[in-house]
Amino acid sequence: MLVTNEGLNDPRVLRAIHTARRAGYGVRLVCRAPFSGKPVPVMSDEIDIHRVARPWGWSRLKQLFARRHRTSAVEPSDRPGARPYWIRPWELWVLGGIAWFTLQAVAKVRRFSAGLYHANDLDTLPAAVILSRLNNVPLLYDAHELFSDQFNRTSRQFSGILFGLERWLIRFAHKVVTVNHSIAETLAAWHKVPVPAVVMNCPLAVEVVRPRTDRLGGFSTRPARLIYQGIFMRDRGLEELIRSAAWYESAELYLRGYGALEGTLRALVKAEHLQNRVYFLPPIAADQLVESLAGFDVGLIPYRATSLNNRLCLPNKIFEYLQAGLALAVSALPEMERVVEETGAGEVFNPEQPRDIARAVNAMTGNANRLAELKGRARAAAQRYTWEAQGAPQLLACYRELTGPTFAGRRSDR
Repeated sequence: MLVTNEGLNDPRVLRAIHTARRAGYGVRLVCRAPFSGKPVPVMSDEIDIHRVARPWGWSRLKQLFARRHRTSAVEPSDRPGARPYWIRPWELWVLGGIAWFTLQAVAKVRRFSAGLYHANDLDTLPAAVILSRLNNVPLLYDAHELFSDQFNRTSRQFSGILFGLERWLIRFAHKVVTVNHSIAETLAAWHKVPVPAVVMNCPLAVEVVRPRTDRLGGFSTRPARLIYQGIFMRDRGLEELIRSAAWYESAELYLRGYGALEGTLRALVKAEHLQNRVYFLPPIAADQLVESLAGFDVGLIPYRATSLNNRLCLPNKIFEYLQAGLALAVSALPEMERVVEETGAGEVFNPEQPRDIARAVNAMTGNANRLAELKGRARAAAQRYTWEAQGAPQLLACYRELTGPTFAGRRSDR
């Protein structure tokens, strides 16, 4: 299994490892080494971990090639046709990182036998294709998103290189999986390949929590509590979300997370005089994301459709909200709207219009009985959107299709 992040901090990778181990497969993980001084997550001795070291002088090189992030959520480059043509330094850095990982990963695990290579995202696919071809072993490509469209306002050269790389290499994969139906259909149309299997990125059922009264107080005596939980970054509609609070009739907004936009968002709350309606909470550990939602009523996802990848996304947090029994208020984007329609657990809105966000919020929170009904539907739907229901069976079916039904249980040579 190959992934270019630190591996043991990636929930989807951890769930896949958990699933493979329970089915009797041996697992060898290839991932990046953590940043200097950062603690290395501990994993069971049941898997081998091979870490790709960062190149010499990595910190200096990163400073030289680093992307210059802006702190405003809306920029002139949002306009159609504003993307530059020529590749930029930070984009060369991304491509160089893929090349470095490919060389190091192949060198580290080429000598080990395997029954299957599992490539997580496009940046691991070159290494996985090389290993698969060298050792004549099946390859599963797990596209977590539309990789060539995920970077904000990239040059046309850079997007074209990533698109062409995926179009070329995806044909070497013996099986392709992705996270939702819209992305599956898009990959099939883009690259003229069979529609990938869908392995939804839902949380484990053991993460499910039941509603309880927390220290913030009981529902009947307070305004409804809305929460956005995640990274504070551009394209997530957080400025529009904050402005919508001016029209809430019986609700207050909480933002829990971190990111480059935090200072801008705090300044906006002050400028709009919303200090009594919008509150910031410190981030929470990754293994407590669902449990930490106890005491809230509505989970918000105001993502903007600034790219096709954003438009077709299905964020993990929508499942976390359901597991915690929160009603949903989400952008009217295809996959999120599909979940709201299937569960009947909330409302959708136009993320570009603060007044429409407020309309959806007021429609849910203006009547305590309706809000309780929506939360009950969320709890009822939660068991349908777990890894055990929407992830593990589908992933195991792909593994067994590629390795044969008798391979599980035979450990690869160490």
